Amino acid sequence: MKLYDFTSAPNPRRVRIFLAEKGVTVPLQQVDLFQGANRSPEALKRNIGSYFQHTHEIFKNRIRQLPAVAEASRETALARMRLIDGLIAERRFIAGERYTIADITAIVAFGLGEFAGLTIPSDMRNISRWYAEVSARPSARA
Repeated sequence: MKLYDFTSAPNPRRVRIFLAEKGVTVPLQQVDLFQGANRSPEALKRNIGSYFQHTHEIFKNRIRQLPAVAEASRETALARMRLIDGLIAERRFIAGERYTIADITAIVAFGLGEFAGLTIPSDMRNISRWYAEVSARPSARA
């Protein structure tokens, strides 16, 4: 197995964290998204997924960015943050007392949010506590 990777992309990061938690190593092949390597005919044979990003400069000349979609997505993200903040008020991790794929998915999503300029609001103390803890795990640097 080989992981086609781009260090700052959220989906391969999620896989790297999961592999690190399990102590599994696989060969990595970097694919430069900024240079469009993921859109080459060879890459498209491996990945037919579409990208949804309406605010970041990297997508400005690749897709039609819609500010209304960006704002609606921002409001949805904040609502989900509030939900998670309430869920983890009395538990260590998102799904309970163990670190799971739910935490991996969330840490990557929060990292992408930061990259896009959507940070954790200061009044969400539970998420802030959780994020600090999961970010300190060795696997989070994967």
